[in-house]
Amino acid sequence: MRSLLFSACVVLAVLGCGGDMDENMPCSFCGDGYGYVSSSSGNSSSSDVLMESSSSGEESSGSSSSESSGSHIKCGGDDYDPSTQFCFFKDNKIYDKCGDREHFPDASAVCSNGNLVFNYGSLYYEGQTYKTIKIGEQTWMAENLNYDVTNSKCNEGRPDITLTPSEILVNCGTYGRLYDWATAMAFDVSCNNTSCSDQIQSKHRGICPIGWHIPNEAEWNTLITTIGGSLTAGTILKTISGWEFGGNGTDNYGFSALPGGYGVWDDLGKCGFWRSTLSNSGATGVLYMFYDGENAPFSNQDSKYNGISVRCLKD
Repeated sequence: MRSLLFSACVVLAVLGCGGDMDENMPCSFCGDGYGYVSSSSGNSSSSDVLMESSSSGEESSGSSSSESSGSHIKCGGDDYDPSTQFCFFKDNKIYDKCGDREHFPDASAVCSNGNLVFNYGSLYYEGQTYKTIKIGEQTWMAENLNYDVTNSKCNEGRPDITLTPSEILVNCGTYGRLYDWATAMAFDVSCNNTSCSDQIQSKHRGICPIGWHIPNEAEWNTLITTIGGSLTAGTILKTISGWEFGGNGTDNYGFSALPGGYGVWDDLGKCGFWRSTLSNSGATGVLYMFYDGENAPFSNQDSKYNGISVRCLKD
C-alpha cells in the first residue's frame, strides 16, 4: 500500500505539483497549485511549498490550513498564513490575498475592500467597445471577439435546448462569436481544408483590429508562464461566474475567460481560443478550458471547421 501511495505521490509531484520527492516523504496533496505539500519535517528547497508538522514522524492529515494542530505552511523557508496569503511557485514568494482571491502586485489591479478592481483599458472595433488588460508584458482583449463576419455564429445552445433569436444575440454579446479557423485568420474558407501556412504572418492580424493579432502558440505560452503554468491556468483565467456546473474560476488577472462553447456544439461549460500557428503536421491548435478542470491544455487535433472563440493580442 505504501508503495502504491508513493507511486501516486510521485506522479502528482512530477505532473501536477513540481519539485523532487524523497521515498521517505509521506504523500499529501498539491497545495495552492504551485508546489507540492508534504508533512515531512525536512528542510524545504527554494522551489517547494511545504506543510511541516511539529510532531516528528507523524504523517499529515492532509489539511493545508495553518490552524491545523501543530502544522504550518512554508514557502521557501518562510511561514505564511494560507487564509490571507499564498505562495507563488514561479518566484517562490509570499503574496497577500485580496479577500479570498490571489492578488499580484504587478497585475493591472488594486485591492479595494477585499475586492479586486482591474484597471481595464478600452478598444473600439466595428461598433463595439472591448475591455483590454495588461498581463505581464502583454496586453490582451479581456473579452471574446464579437465581430460579425461571414461564417461566424453566435452560441445557439446545446441540441436539447432551443433558443429564440433574441436569446442567441444576447449570447453573442456575452460570449462573443464563434469562428472557424480560416475565418478567424481572414483566409478563404478553402484554407480549412489545406495548410495555407505560407500565408501566416509573424503577427497575423486575421479578423482582429489594426495593431492587434491572433496570438501564436509561443504568445499563449508566455501568458500561461506569466500566471504560473498550465496546470492551474484554467482556474486563474476563468471568470468568477458564468460557467455551468459551478465550474467558475478566480480570474486573478482580469482575463475573464467565458465558456463561449466550441466545435459543433455550443456548450457553456467549455471554451477554446484559436492560435495562429500550425503544428509540424499542419494541424491547427486550440487552447482549451473546461468547467471541471483547473488546467488550460493545447490541442493540435481540432478540425479547422470547429467554431472557436477569438482573443486578440496587442502587437
